[in-house]
Amino acid sequence: MRALLLTLAILVAGCSTLATPRTFGDRLAYAHGSVTAALDTCTALYQRQRLTHAQGQRCLELSDQATAALALARGTPDPQTAQGYLQIALGLLTQLEVMLAEAQR
Repeated sequence: MRALLLTLAILVAGCSTLATPRTFGDRLAYAHGSVTAALDTCTALYQRQRLTHAQGQRCLELSDQATAALALARGTPDPQTAQGYLQIALGLLTQLEVMLAEAQR
């Protein structure tokens, strides 16, 4: 379990050194990658019984909602509306991050 947490810490530290996504397409791709990473983390923690069934279910709900918001952002022709959907997705990812941090305490 410590190896998993160390790997996640290294991954997060490595991601913070990457260039900040500048274009809308880059921000969408970054958010999709974050959803995938969060879902992988949820799966690993659930399999190791570090998340309850309810927490695992919440992980799925938040990641599904974030994915749906990203799909809406990608498919919306209005840039302002698309940015709004992206912000919703990022907010959901923040909720997921907080939940995972609390679960690891």
